[in-house]
Amino acid sequence: MRRTPRCNSRFCVLLLILLFTCSCKKQSSLEEYASEVRSASRPGVEIHQFVNSTLGLPPDERLAHCYQFINSYWKYLPELPGNDHFACAENLVGEHRLQGDCDDYSALLLSVCRDLGLTAHVCLGSPYQVSKEGHAWVEVAICSESGMDSILYKRLRNVFGDSARLILRSEYYWLQLSPIGSLDHYNLTHTIDSSGILTAVSSE
Repeated sequence: MRRTPRCNSRFCVLLLILLFTCSCKKQSSLEEYASEVRSASRPGVEIHQFVNSTLGLPPDERLAHCYQFINSYWKYLPELPGNDHFACAENLVGEHRLQGDCDDYSALLLSVCRDLGLTAHVCLGSPYQVSKEGHAWVEVAICSESGMDSILYKRLRNVFGDSARLILRSEYYWLQLSPIGSLDHYNLTHTIDSSGILTAVSSE
Protein backbone atom coordinates (compact mmCIF):
# COMPACT_ATOMS: atom_id res chain seq x y z
CA MET A 1 0.00 0.00 0.00
CA ARG A 2 1.38 3.39 -1.00
CA ARG A 3 1.91 5.79 1.85
CA THR A 4 1.03 9.44 1.44
CA PRO A 5 4.25 11.47 1.70
CA ARG A 6 4.33 13.69 4.74
CA CYS A 7 5.76 17.18 4.83
CA ASN A 8 9.10 17.36 6.59
CA SER A 9 8.43 19.21 9.85
CA ARG A 10 11.58 21.36 9.58
CA PHE A 11 10.70 22.30 6.00
CA CYS A 12 7.16 23.25 7.04
CA VAL A 13 8.45 25.47 9.83
CA LEU A 14 10.92 27.18 7.50
CA LEU A 15 8.15 27.70 4.92
CA LEU A 16 5.86 29.29 7.52
CA ILE A 17 8.67 31.58 8.70
CA LEU A 18 9.37 32.61 5.09
CA LEU A 19 5.71 33.37 4.42
CA PHE A 20 5.42 35.34 7.66
CA THR A 21 8.57 37.33 6.85
CA CYS A 22 7.32 38.17 3.35
CA SER A 23 3.99 39.27 4.78
CA CYS A 24 5.70 41.51 7.34
CA LYS A 25 7.95 43.04 4.68
CA LYS A 26 4.94 43.75 2.47
CA GLN A 27 3.08 45.41 5.35
CA SER A 28 6.17 47.38 6.32
CA SER A 29 6.63 48.54 2.72
CA LEU A 30 2.98 49.60 2.54
CA GLU A 31 3.26 51.55 5.78
CA GLU A 32 6.42 53.29 4.51
CA TYR A 33 4.56 54.18 1.30
CA ALA A 34 1.62 55.53 3.33
CA SER A 35 3.89 57.63 5.53
CA GLU A 36 4.77 59.76 2.48
CA VAL A 37 1.24 61.18 2.40
CA ARG A 38 1.71 63.52 5.34
CA SER A 39 4.49 65.58 3.76
CA ALA A 40 3.42 65.10 0.14
CA SER A 41 -0.05 66.52 0.79
CA ARG A 42 1.00 69.24 3.25
CA PRO A 43 -0.43 72.52 1.86
CA GLY A 44 1.94 75.45 1.57
CA VAL A 45 2.01 78.81 -0.21
CA GLU A 46 1.38 77.38 -3.69
CA ILE A 47 -1.59 75.24 -2.67
CA HIS A 48 -3.00 78.05 -0.55
CA GLN A 49 -2.86 80.50 -3.45
CA PHE A 50 -4.45 77.95 -5.76
CA VAL A 51 -7.30 77.25 -3.32
CA ASN A 52 -7.74 80.97 -2.56
CA SER A 53 -8.75 81.54 -6.18
CA THR A 54 -12.15 80.20 -5.07
CA LEU A 55 -12.62 82.59 -2.13
CA GLY A 56 -16.19 83.78 -1.68
CA LEU A 57 -17.76 80.45 -2.65
CA PRO A 58 -19.27 77.87 -0.25
CA PRO A 59 -16.85 75.08 0.82
CA ASP A 60 -18.41 72.43 -1.43
CA GLU A 61 -18.23 74.70 -4.48
CA ARG A 62 -14.64 75.66 -3.66
CA LEU A 63 -13.69 71.98 -3.60
CA ALA A 64 -15.62 71.30 -6.80
CA HIS A 65 -13.91 74.17 -8.66
CA CYS A 66 -10.42 73.02 -7.61
CA TYR A 67 -11.22 69.38 -8.35
CA GLN A 68 -12.65 70.12 -11.80
CA PHE A 69 -9.73 72.42 -12.67
CA ILE A 70 -7.22 69.70 -11.78
CA ASN A 71 -9.26 67.14 -13.74
CA SER A 72 -9.25 69.39 -16.81
CA TYR A 73 -5.47 69.82 -16.93
CA TRP A 74 -4.13 66.62 -15.37
CA LYS A 75 -1.93 64.47 -17.60
CA TYR A 76 -1.66 60.85 -16.55
CA LEU A 77 1.91 59.53 -16.52
CA PRO A 78 2.37 56.02 -15.09
CA GLU A 79 5.32 55.20 -12.85
CA LEU A 80 7.47 52.13 -13.24
CA PRO A 81 6.04 49.03 -11.49
CA GLY A 82 7.18 48.83 -7.88
CA ASN A 83 8.23 52.48 -7.83
CA ASP A 84 5.06 54.03 -6.41
CA HIS A 85 5.51 57.29 -4.51
CA PHE A 86 3.43 60.35 -3.69
CA ALA A 87 4.65 63.51 -5.42
CA CYS A 88 4.81 66.75 -3.45
CA ALA A 89 1.57 68.68 -4.12
CA GLU A 90 3.33 72.01 -3.59
CA ASN A 91 5.78 71.22 -6.39
CA LEU A 92 3.07 70.03 -8.76
CA VAL A 93 1.26 73.37 -8.48
CA GLY A 94 4.31 75.61 -8.08
CA GLU A 95 6.01 74.16 -11.16
CA HIS A 96 2.76 74.14 -13.17
CA ARG A 97 3.25 70.41 -13.56
CA LEU A 98 -0.18 68.85 -13.26
CA GLN A 99 0.91 65.38 -14.23
CA GLY A 100 1.69 62.00 -12.71
CA ASP A 101 -0.10 58.81 -11.75
CA CYS A 102 -3.00 58.19 -9.36
CA ASP A 103 -0.73 58.51 -6.29
CA ASP A 104 0.39 62.00 -7.31
CA TYR A 105 -3.15 63.01 -8.25
CA SER A 106 -4.39 61.83 -4.84
CA ALA A 107 -1.67 63.76 -3.00
CA LEU A 108 -2.72 66.95 -4.79
CA LEU A 109 -6.43 66.50 -4.10
CA LEU A 110 -5.77 65.65 -0.46
CA SER A 111 -3.65 68.77 -0.13
CA VAL A 112 -6.53 70.88 -1.47
CA CYS A 113 -8.89 69.25 1.03
CA ARG A 114 -6.46 69.93 3.89
CA ASP A 115 -6.17 73.59 2.90
CA LEU A 116 -9.97 73.85 2.85
CA GLY A 117 -10.13 72.30 6.32
CA LEU A 118 -11.97 69.21 5.08
CA THR A 119 -11.52 65.71 6.50
CA ALA A 120 -10.35 63.40 3.73
CA HIS A 121 -8.20 60.35 3.12
CA VAL A 122 -6.46 58.50 0.32
CA CYS A 123 -7.99 55.15 -0.59
CA LEU A 124 -6.05 52.18 -1.94
CA GLY A 125 -7.89 49.61 -4.01
CA SER A 126 -6.95 46.27 -5.46
CA PRO A 127 -8.35 45.30 -8.88
CA TYR A 128 -10.87 42.52 -9.27
CA GLN A 129 -9.05 41.53 -12.46
CA VAL A 130 -5.50 40.22 -12.06
CA SER A 131 -4.40 41.95 -15.27
CA LYS A 132 -5.09 45.40 -13.81
CA GLU A 133 -2.92 47.37 -11.37
CA GLY A 134 -3.94 48.80 -8.02
CA HIS A 135 -5.44 52.27 -7.79
CA ALA A 136 -5.53 55.26 -5.43
CA TRP A 137 -8.20 57.93 -5.03
CA VAL A 138 -9.44 60.47 -2.48
CA GLU A 139 -12.61 60.47 -0.41
CA VAL A 140 -13.97 63.46 1.52
CA ALA A 141 -16.04 63.05 4.70
CA ILE A 142 -19.50 64.59 4.33
CA CYS A 143 -21.68 63.64 7.30
CA SER A 144 -23.09 60.78 9.34
CA GLU A 145 -25.91 58.69 7.93
CA SER A 146 -28.42 60.50 10.14
CA GLY A 147 -27.13 63.89 9.00
CA MET A 148 -27.87 63.31 5.31
CA ASP A 149 -31.13 64.67 3.92
CA SER A 150 -32.58 65.17 0.45
CA ILE A 151 -31.53 68.85 0.32
CA LEU A 152 -27.85 68.10 0.99
CA TYR A 153 -27.90 65.10 -1.33
CA LYS A 154 -29.36 67.11 -4.21
CA ARG A 155 -26.93 69.96 -3.61
CA LEU A 156 -23.91 67.67 -3.82
CA ARG A 157 -25.31 66.10 -6.98
CA ASN A 158 -25.83 69.55 -8.51
CA VAL A 159 -22.36 70.78 -7.56
CA PHE A 160 -20.34 67.69 -8.53
CA GLY A 161 -22.60 65.97 -11.08
CA ASP A 162 -21.11 62.71 -12.37
CA SER A 163 -17.56 63.76 -11.50
CA ALA A 164 -17.90 62.35 -7.96
CA ARG A 165 -19.89 59.68 -6.18
CA LEU A 166 -21.51 59.79 -2.76
CA ILE A 167 -21.19 56.50 -0.84
CA LEU A 168 -22.23 55.25 2.57
CA ARG A 169 -19.65 53.28 4.52
CA SER A 170 -19.78 52.38 8.21
CA GLU A 171 -22.72 54.73 8.82
CA TYR A 172 -20.90 57.71 7.30
CA TYR A 173 -21.18 59.40 3.93
CA TRP A 174 -18.06 59.97 1.85
CA LEU A 175 -17.63 61.76 -1.46
CA GLN A 176 -15.38 59.84 -3.83
CA LEU A 177 -13.41 62.28 -5.97
CA SER A 178 -13.49 60.05 -8.99
CA PRO A 179 -16.04 59.95 -11.83
CA ILE A 180 -19.04 57.70 -11.23
CA GLY A 181 -18.27 54.18 -12.46
CA SER A 182 -14.49 54.64 -12.54
CA LEU A 183 -13.98 52.66 -9.32
CA ASP A 184 -16.31 49.75 -10.09
CA HIS A 185 -13.37 47.45 -10.84
CA TYR A 186 -11.56 48.05 -7.55
CA ASN A 187 -11.98 46.70 -4.05
CA LEU A 188 -11.09 49.13 -1.25
CA THR A 189 -8.36 47.57 0.93
CA HIS A 190 -6.77 50.46 2.87
CA THR A 191 -7.12 54.13 3.69
CA ILE A 192 -4.36 56.63 4.48
CA ASP A 193 -5.27 59.71 6.49
CA SER A 194 -3.59 63.11 6.17
CA SER A 195 -1.07 62.20 8.86
CA GLY A 196 0.08 59.16 6.88
CA ILE A 197 -1.60 56.51 9.06
CA LEU A 198 -2.47 53.34 7.15
CA THR A 199 -5.70 51.54 8.07
CA ALA A 200 -6.88 48.24 6.65
CA VAL A 201 -10.51 48.16 5.53
CA SER A 202 -12.50 44.99 6.08
CA SER A 203 -14.80 43.97 3.25
CA GLU A 204 -18.46 44.36 4.18
